[in-house]
Amino acid sequence: MNKLKSISLLILIILVGLVGYYIGNNNKIVKNENKVILPTAAIINEATKVIEPTTIKQELLSYENKEKGFLLKYPKSVVFKENEDKSISFEIWGPSQKEDTEFYDGLAISLKALPLKGKTILEIVNENIKGSEEVWGETIDQAEKAILGGVEGLTYKAGNHQYYYLPLKNNLYLELLNFTQDPSNQGYIKMAEIIINSLIIQ
Repeated sequence: MNKLKSISLLILIILVGLVGYYIGNNNKIVKNENKVILPTAAIINEATKVIEPTTIKQELLSYENKEKGFLLKYPKSVVFKENEDKSISFEIWGPSQKEDTEFYDGLAISLKALPLKGKTILEIVNENIKGSEEVWGETIDQAEKAILGGVEGLTYKAGNHQYYYLPLKNNLYLELLNFTQDPSNQGYIKMAEIIINSLIIQ
């Protein structure tokens, strides 16, 4: 009789334990189902109040100049302009950029096809370096080789600006100026890289 009671008691304890385990797991499932799981980026943004750039995921538009022989792509959010001096530009103003001041916040890239006029690209670059030294009031390092758009050209840096000079067809060269600055980490540097690295010279 005592043995039967012991077995019954043991069975009862096991049943109570199983029921408790089941209820506990059900509660966990309900909690997980009601919990809103935010994407990692959204959690980071809420904590830091920083708007993270989505340049890589943006739709890319194309610009092609068949006459001069080059094309490139740029994110849809970038403002494209064709200017009176026959240059083209890509711009986004940063949050602190003000009108009628020097450019210090945002994306700014300018391209222009120019005639060689019997000069080599090296001669043109050396002349421009001298002009940049006068503007910046400092000695600028010698130009370096750069491969962009599948061709070899020259590049130099003056202040925060990067200058590229690349040969085109019909005795022309391409002057590409990158004035992009990103003091608040909005992703403008990455955007500029996307545009510059997409260049194809035909």
